[in-house]
Parts: sequence; structure tokens; C-alpha cells
Amino acid sequence: YALVDARSRELHLKGLLPGQEYYFILRAVNDKGKGEFSEIWGPVTTNPEKPSCIFPVQVVDVDDRSCRFRFKLPYNMGSCITEAK
Repeated sequence: YALVDARSRELHLKGLLPGQEYYFILRAVNDKGKGEFSEIWGPVTTNPEKPSCIFPVQVVDVDDRSCRFRFKLPYNMGSCITEAK
């Protein structure tokens, strides 16, 4: 929900998640009441971003020939994570 000044013809929405689909509806409001909603418009997909770092990395087991560790993948930022290095 966002208010738009009646003299404006654009709105800059902040805080949307990357790589996600959004749908929009609009309606006019004046001192007599609220108009009907517009048709649903969308989807509009925000651009994906690269994922943040893998954190935390926890060493689970170490021996003379191997090391086993555990980690949590970050939020994918709208694009599938295909590998971790």
C-alpha cells in the first residue's frame, strides 16, 4: 500500500526483494470516497542480484586425509544457486 500524490504519474517503490514477481492494482481516492480498483497489472519481476557470502562455515570433522564441514547457503537473491566454492 502506497499513497501517490494526485499530481504525480510515477511511484518509486523501495524495499522490494531481488528476482521476485510483484503485481499491482490502483484506485483513485477523493473527498467523496474511494474508486474501484484497476485490473491487476503484472507480474513485474525485479532484477536478480548475486548472493551474499556463505556464512558461517563450521568444521565438523578432520582426519589425516579429509575435512568435513557444514554451511548454510545464503538467500538466492532471485536466481538459483548452482554451486558453492
